[in-house]
Amino acid sequence: MGKKDKKKTRDPEKKAALTAKKDAKADKAALKRLAREQDRLSSLSIHDDDREDAKAIASNSRNGGGEDIDSILESFRNRTKELTSAELEVIDTPFPSPPRGTFTWTLCPTNGLFYMFGGEFYDGAENLVFDDLLRWDPDYKESQSDDEGDDGNKTKENNLEPNNNQDEGNPKNFPTGQWTRILSPLPHPPPRCAHSAVFHNDGIYIFGGECATAEKYHHYRDLWRLDVKKNTWEECRSRGGNPPAARSGHRAVAWRHYMILFGGFHEALRTETRWFNDIHIFDFQTFTWAELQYGKLARLPPARSACNMGLCTAPTESLFIYGGYSKLKNPNLGG
Repeated sequence: MGKKDKKKTRDPEKKAALTAKKDAKADKAALKRLAREQDRLSSLSIHDDDREDAKAIASNSRNGGGEDIDSILESFRNRTKELTSAELEVIDTPFPSPPRGTFTWTLCPTNGLFYMFGGEFYDGAENLVFDDLLRWDPDYKESQSDDEGDDGNKTKENNLEPNNNQDEGNPKNFPTGQWTRILSPLPHPPPRCAHSAVFHNDGIYIFGGECATAEKYHHYRDLWRLDVKKNTWEECRSRGGNPPAARSGHRAVAWRHYMILFGGFHEALRTETRWFNDIHIFDFQTFTWAELQYGKLARLPPARSACNMGLCTAPTESLFIYGGYSKLKNPNLGG
């Protein structure tokens, strides 16, 4: 009896020790993932042309010399809280500052303008994730007057027209492009990068993405629509079906009155990273989601993120996927 009692008293101790060992192992794995993420952010690598600017921005941020990026972004957010309609601010530099990566760059075919949303910037010390909305007019000329309305549509005078070689060689006749920051009233999407964006019917639809900073690491599964005429946002709540799982690094295209979404990944501190090869379809007319289902013998592309995806409409309507990235050791190569 004495030995059995002694054995019983040891079991809870062994159980607690095993639990502590598992927790320590999980914490170690989480730290490794964080280290890999930091390496990934470092690999975004500011180009040599931008490195001096990045150092200056980082120095200002840390040493209090002038307005730092966080203060500027916070100022924009505070202003948007007070807005009742969108405001446009022309940026008088060739490119927005700071440099950034993993943003979305969407062409609006109805007005010929490009829209940039989100993205991230690593200054060597911390990672910043943006929620600002920028617009680029590739046809803008320095000599033209401000003939653009708040609805984002260019007037005819802003389009490039042949001038029968008049004033040929005058640099003012060539488009220089112009950046504009759009300050939209609430609501609008929170900061993110590695999301997707597609254009449909005067709207840009943003799905998913991630926010990876020193204070926060989060994947999104929300869907937002930017009205390019009013420059306002609205969150698109699903009226049926299940939205895709939270993810980033996925790809999306617009087809007819649908948005097709493929792939991506989801990473959390205490769970294994998940890589996706599922296909989800969002119906712009009914605001419903559906996931494509396949038989057991179907050949599917392996799970991945950051791939290329394109839609071909002739001779048949087909979706093509190339490349991408995953850390799966033994990926299913589609049979």
